[in-house]
Amino acid sequence: MATDAAVSQPRHTRPSRTVVISNVPPTFNMRNFLALKGFGRPIESVIVHPDNKKVEISFLERRSAELLAAAREKNEFALDGHELELEFVKPRPIPVEVIAAIGTREASRKIILNSLPKRDGKEGWTEKELEEEMGRYGKVESVWIDPQNGQKATVVFADILQAVKASKTLRIEEAYKDSGVRFYSDVTLKTHLPESGEDGPHSVYLTGLPLDITPSRLLKDLNSVLVFERGEPLIRVNMVKNTAFLHFTYPSVAKLFYDSYHPTRGVSKSWAANDGVIHRKHIAAIRLGATRTVYITDFNDPRINFDRLRTDFSKFGRLAHVYTDWDSRRAYVEFTDITSACNAIDHIAENNRNFSIYAGSRISFGKRISHGQKHGNVSPLIIATVGSEDTSAKPKKAAVVA
Repeated sequence: MATDAAVSQPRHTRPSRTVVISNVPPTFNMRNFLALKGFGRPIESVIVHPDNKKVEISFLERRSAELLAAAREKNEFALDGHELELEFVKPRPIPVEVIAAIGTREASRKIILNSLPKRDGKEGWTEKELEEEMGRYGKVESVWIDPQNGQKATVVFADILQAVKASKTLRIEEAYKDSGVRFYSDVTLKTHLPESGEDGPHSVYLTGLPLDITPSRLLKDLNSVLVFERGEPLIRVNMVKNTAFLHFTYPSVAKLFYDSYHPTRGVSKSWAANDGVIHRKHIAAIRLGATRTVYITDFNDPRINFDRLRTDFSKFGRLAHVYTDWDSRRAYVEFTDITSACNAIDHIAENNRNFSIYAGSRISFGKRISHGQKHGNVSPLIIATVGSEDTSAKPKKAAVVA
C-alpha cells in the first residue's frame, strides 16, 4: 500500500467518507488512536504517513466521518496532548468485491482464527511471528493471541480488501484448513442496521396473480412503483405459482409501495404474516451500493451470449432477467434475491480462473440511475486474463429472459 496516498488525495470542500488527520504525535499507538471519540464506526482502510504526522481514514459511510468532524468541532479530538486537525478528501471508490464480501460474509478488517496451525519443531505462536505470517497479505495493523490457550487469534488488517484476500487464501490453505477462519463483524456492521423509527412490517403478499406470471414480468409490472432513492428496494422476491412475497429493505419503503400500488382486477395485496429475516449484512451491502443486478461490460469473447450468461449465473440463484448486447459489449443479470448477486460477485472474485471466458470484463452491481437510485462510487472487479478457450461460437444479439 502506498503511504504517500495519504497526502496526495485532493481536498474535498464538502463532507466525504475519507478524512486526513494531521498533527498526530509521532509516538502514537493505533489502538489508542482509533479509540478516540468518533472512531466507533466501520472503517474501510487506514493509511499512516509517519513522516508528515498524518493518517488517512476511509470509513465505509460518510456519516461516520461527519461524526468524527463533530467531535473535532467540540474540541474533543486530541491525542497525547496534541490537538488533531481534520480535513475531508475525495474518497476512492469502494471495490465491488468488498461490498459483495460484506453482503455474503460480513467482511471487516478483522479476521478471527479459532485455532492457529501447528508448526514442526515450534511450540505455539508469538504475536510477532503471526504478524509476519499475515503480512504476506498486506499491512497488518494489530495482532492478538488469546493468552489463555495460545490458539485463538485476531488479526486486524489496514484495509478490508486485504482482509478479504487473506480470508480467501487462508480458507483453502492446507495449514489453515482447521483454523476456522472467519470475519469479526458484530461491531463492524451494527451501524448499518436501519435507522431508528424503521419499525413495522417489510414484506408484502400478492395473491391472485396470473398463473403464467414470471419474476421478470412481475418486476417489470411493478417497476413504476418501486422506489430506488435509498438503493435497492427489494431484498428478495419469492414466488409460488400465482402468489408473490416481496421482501423490502426497509419498512418505510414497503409502506410506500403498499400505499402506491393499486392491484389490477383479481389481484389482492396484504401485509405478510411472516416477515422473514432481513440480515444486517444485506442492509450493509445495499447501503454501500449492492443491488440484485450484476452488470458486466467490456467483454470480448464472442461466446458470451444470453445462453452462456444464464448458464454461468443461474448457479448462484433464481434469475429474474438477463440481457446482453454484443454491440455495446455489456450485459446485466438480475436475480430475485440480493444474496444471489452478492454470491455471484464474491465467487467470481475468488475464482477468476473459472470465469476466464470473461477475461478483461468489468463486473459490478447494476444501478437504476433513471429511477434516482443513489449510492457511493464503486470500483468494478476486472477479470484477469488466465488461459484461453475456443472462441469459435458466434454471439447472439440482445436477448431477454422471460
